[in-house]
Amino acid sequence: MKKTVLMALFTLVMVGCKEDYKAQNLERNQIVGMGLTSDCLDFKEYDALDNIEKKTEWLKKNGQNVCEHTLYEKVKEAHYIESGKLSTRSNKMITKTWDEINKMTSQFSLYQKYISFKIDPVTSDVKDIILVDDFTDKVPCYSLALFRYIGKEHGVNAVLKFGKATVDLKSIIVIEVSDETNKVVSYYDYSDEPKSRIAKRKFRMRRTPF
Repeated sequence: MKKTVLMALFTLVMVGCKEDYKAQNLERNQIVGMGLTSDCLDFKEYDALDNIEKKTEWLKKNGQNVCEHTLYEKVKEAHYIESGKLSTRSNKMITKTWDEINKMTSQFSLYQKYISFKIDPVTSDVKDIILVDDFTDKVPCYSLALFRYIGKEHGVNAVLKFGKATVDLKSIIVIEVSDETNKVVSYYDYSDEPKSRIAKRKFRMRRTPF
């Protein structure tokens, strides 16, 4: 009798352990599917690269495997406009909900595509947003990682407006983010970092592939 009871208890323990293992393995597989493995990366290797092309290629290859918190901190640092730096903004801005952006981009990984713009050649106003295959520092270009961060930071009811603004006396395209009550909560730009020195000339601004 005692032996039977012990065998039953042993079986229950083994089944419980197996179920715990399955749950842990499923959770890990889900995390890996999102590109967030337990061995996620930092930006030490990225920061050591010496030009924008190498940095862009690194992000395409490794961006999905960067620790989420580390990635979003880097994205915020690169794009967030601090209070007081934005002096004016255009009244001609186009509006997209975060859900519209998400439907447009959710099938792509963080650095598989970038969001850019159709620009009016006369007024330089934003006419629409478009997806492009590769990052370029010649035109305004935002990573999908920035929009995933905005969705996480401001929620799925966020409304995004795109248009010209003056930041630190420079005319650039910004993203104005409002909450569901239409209150503006944040601004983001296409950053002026990192900078690169060209043949002993002054530092020339280059756009970040973040």
